[in-house]
Amino acid sequence: MNAVKVIISDLHVGAGGDGNPLEDFTLDAPFSRFLSELVDESEANGSELELILAGDVFEFLQVPVLPDPEAFDPLAAYATALSLPSDEASAVAKMRTMIAGHPRFFAALAAFLQESAPGRSITLIKGNHDVELHWQGVQQLLREALGAGEALRFEDRRISREGLYVEHGNQYAEAVSRLRDMTEPHDMASGGSLLCPLGSRFVMRLLNPVERERFWIDGVKPITALIWYLLALDTRLGLRALALLLREVPEDVLSSQARMLAADASADLLDVPQTPQEVASLCERIAQTIAPWSMPENGSESMLSARGRLSWSESALQRGWAEEQSHRDALVVAAGKKALQEHAQVVVFGHSHSACSERLPNDATYLNAGTWTWVRSFEGADASTWRELFEHPERFISERHPTYVRVDYDQAGIPHATLRQLTIQMPRSTLLRRLRGWLRGHR
Repeated sequence: MNAVKVIISDLHVGAGGDGNPLEDFTLDAPFSRFLSELVDESEANGSELELILAGDVFEFLQVPVLPDPEAFDPLAAYATALSLPSDEASAVAKMRTMIAGHPRFFAALAAFLQESAPGRSITLIKGNHDVELHWQGVQQLLREALGAGEALRFEDRRISREGLYVEHGNQYAEAVSRLRDMTEPHDMASGGSLLCPLGSRFVMRLLNPVERERFWIDGVKPITALIWYLLALDTRLGLRALALLLREVPEDVLSSQARMLAADASADLLDVPQTPQEVASLCERIAQTIAPWSMPENGSESMLSARGRLSWSESALQRGWAEEQSHRDALVVAAGKKALQEHAQVVVFGHSHSACSERLPNDATYLNAGTWTWVRSFEGADASTWRELFEHPERFISERHPTYVRVDYDQAGIPHATLRQLTIQMPRSTLLRRLRGWLRGHR
């Protein structure tokens, strides 16, 4: 079977533009070179090639709805209300802005496609940040932008064929990122919109404004871990984040007791606790409030039991580390189930931004495709490392390590997958543009 599949996830292509503090995808040129190298290999070997983009390829949550995509100002702070709509017309408008903001990226995709032998195709799977790929209008716009025919395909949720299972993975990780139905994500109550997970509303209402001040903030995953880290080192911002998250939780998700705790914990969120007793009390209320929809602790010591022996910062950091590990473990467990259910030898997820390759009990392989955005795990990091990130973010984001999964098939048609990584030094000009946008937000 002379075929190759390359799987990439979590590009988070946004509106683009010089100095845009919300733009997480700044690797248009390396991405273009990468696809060009794949094309050269395909032509030289005569091998068919499928590029699978496994969700969160596009960042609909950080793009405003504008009537004219050319009118987008990368340095403007657009109102949150402009990023919230998810109806078809708004989704098409956002997609036009993304296409206008990343001409080299879309040109690379167009050049990759080929229907004649050796065939090269692109398959798009939607994630929780680009559920709008569900709309026919968005799909048609992409076909037009890429000059694509049948070589461009859209999957409602997953790929399950040829011994390979690919899905974004948000449905198996933290509850705040799940949709009721990824295949049919319509919000029946609104009529013309799509369902918006709690985590997506959190991104639009809190992370987008905060990212103008701290452009690194959405490189820390998952959201529940980020909140604990913020509580440890920027308590005021952490409480603000928690309050917003609690306000977005639907009435039917939290029990009445948890809802009372939530109201109690968020009643005086602008008052940072001062005494050890106040800190311990708030710590306990937060732990009980988040428990219904954060990841299980997998046996790690809870914040409640640790609070008597650890400082506020230490206990919050520990809970953040536990959230990170639980997030990864949940995807491994889900991958094992999918391998059995779908008779797959290779299972690939994205979503967590945490690239990995692990053997599963049934001798299948689970791989996480990682991300092409800046990402950093702070599991086990002490408070001084975090403070350095807060004060000198440029020291942490100068290097990117884009990852992807490559699947080759042997003569018997058995897939063999490997996790691969590119190391890219960010150009100084790119960093300066990001810093300029960040400094502008502090004026």
